[in-house]
Amino acid sequence: MLRWAARGALGGCSGRAQACPGGPGRAARPNRTIGYGLPVIALRALAPTDAVVLHGLLGDPEVARWLRPRGVTGPFTVDECERLVSENVAHWAAHGFGPWLAFEDDVCVGRTLLKHAIVAGRAELEIGWTVARACWGRGLGTTLGRYALAAASARGIERVVAFARVDNAGSRRVMEKVGLRYEREFTHTGLPHVLYRAPGG
Repeated sequence: MLRWAARGALGGCSGRAQACPGGPGRAARPNRTIGYGLPVIALRALAPTDAVVLHGLLGDPEVARWLRPRGVTGPFTVDECERLVSENVAHWAAHGFGPWLAFEDDVCVGRTLLKHAIVAGRAELEIGWTVARACWGRGLGTTLGRYALAAASARGIERVVAFARVDNAGSRRVMEKVGLRYEREFTHTGLPHVLYRAPGG
């Protein structure tokens, strides 16, 4: 478990954040603390048993709508989350990185990721983040984005991208705050998206 600075006292953020069950979903003693005098969030790699925890994020329709392809609506199901967990655990096994889940006071408040992806027809290394709706507007997305960039840098990876739907103003702000630069618009999963890239990438 790793701890990372988050601006503002989250305290679980209140509302619809998924409480973490005992075992893999529960925050354990961190092996590293990065606080800078601010409250911290704990991060750990996604585990094979995390489908229910992930569903706590993606089962919220207001979160899911930013991640769904054209023509698909509604929250993610537990079965869909199980498939995502299986794919992401395989990515961890193959590459040594992937998604991390973020916790505050044993409550799952988001995820961040570094992973291989095909973006606009090119093989890229993508960073990304998802924040529980109860925590929107508190700077957690920026914290998660910075962590993903730091994870890439620690592995000697400089060429990273991030993307979001054109109308996702919150994610676009995060991409700009963490220092990514707008590159262009493109179509992804049938919807207009914007592509941002790390300087020098």
